[in-house]
Amino acid sequence: MSRLDELIKELCPNGVEYKELGELGIFENIGVDKKINVNEKEILLLNYTDIYKNNYIDSSIPKMIATANDKKIENCSVEECDIFITPTSETKEDIGHASVILETIPNCCYSYHIMRYRLINPNRVTASFIMYLFYSQDLKRQILKYAQGLTRYGLSKEKFSNLLIPFPNIRIQEEIVKVLDDYTKSVEELKGKLNEELTARKKQYSWYRDYLLKFENKIKTVKLGDISSIVRGASPRPISNYITFEEDGVNWIKIGDVNPESKYVEKTKEKITLEGAKKSRIVKKGDLILSNSMSFGRPYIVNQKGCIHDGWILISDYQTSYSTDFLYYLLTSNKVQKYMRDNVISGTVQNLNTDIVKNIEIPLLSLEVQKRIVEVLDNFEK
Repeated sequence: MSRLDELIKELCPNGVEYKELGELGIFENIGVDKKINVNEKEILLLNYTDIYKNNYIDSSIPKMIATANDKKIENCSVEECDIFITPTSETKEDIGHASVILETIPNCCYSYHIMRYRLINPNRVTASFIMYLFYSQDLKRQILKYAQGLTRYGLSKEKFSNLLIPFPNIRIQEEIVKVLDDYTKSVEELKGKLNEELTARKKQYSWYRDYLLKFENKIKTVKLGDISSIVRGASPRPISNYITFEEDGVNWIKIGDVNPESKYVEKTKEKITLEGAKKSRIVKKGDLILSNSMSFGRPYIVNQKGCIHDGWILISDYQTSYSTDFLYYLLTSNKVQKYMRDNVISGTVQNLNTDIVKNIEIPLLSLEVQKRIVEVLDNFEK
């Protein structure tokens, strides 16, 4: 019998009671933003990304700078044993990421994008126990049930307060936290080793891909714009007026729908109306789309009919000259990626326009040779 089993038998012989989170702590979402205001103090800002990426937070994690007056700093403080939660997200599944503050962080406030949960009596419940509960299936089901929204989903602090959690003796809570902390540490160590191996494999794959796609001056080259149609996406505005849950809606492909590790766009979280589709850019299965800002230049093969907004560039009608997979590999090659980096338009946000993409020079091989190269690279990628 484990230590945890012994404690449950000793302290909870008749089962465990449940309590609402509002009985044990207070939710607040009165954080600050990043705007600079005159006569206010410069502070550290705990933000959404900090919570999303970390289970535990100490003074080394907040990096962002904001400003706030004394009253705001007092009301939005970040103190030891506080729990911070992501109350909204583009997907319901991402609501409720939780982090525990390990130490009071002086001169630090939290962003209005996140929610603070401060325990009324830390001697009755441990902050880490609450944090782990937010990742449990039971609490996730409750969050999915209450989440509301159209393009972004969330729960009010009243709904968070109504969430039910098991409330065992604090000694049991501490034992559960110890087990999960140890397990999390082991997983992180394993992930570190796997990431090292994956990084090495990616370097090997990148070298081999570029080796296979390096033809020097022996092969004819063409400009991408000469053998394909290249246009920018378009978005009906305001987009919230065109989001639909009807079956006849058209898939609405957003940057957040793609997996950076994947070759394909497999599914979308949202659809737009047929009227909205008329104001957008239709893509069909087998087309290539290219992100044109932020992580610009990353190509994806579309596996379904849909619409793209102006954060994408559509490459189509190239099939007489290129196979989709071969063109995908050419666009991911270091040579083409370097060309896009060297020519991207810099400003507030770096931007890749259609003229830059049209002028990309690529080798023109027979479809049979393209097929053989794709087979090798597909096997290597797997």
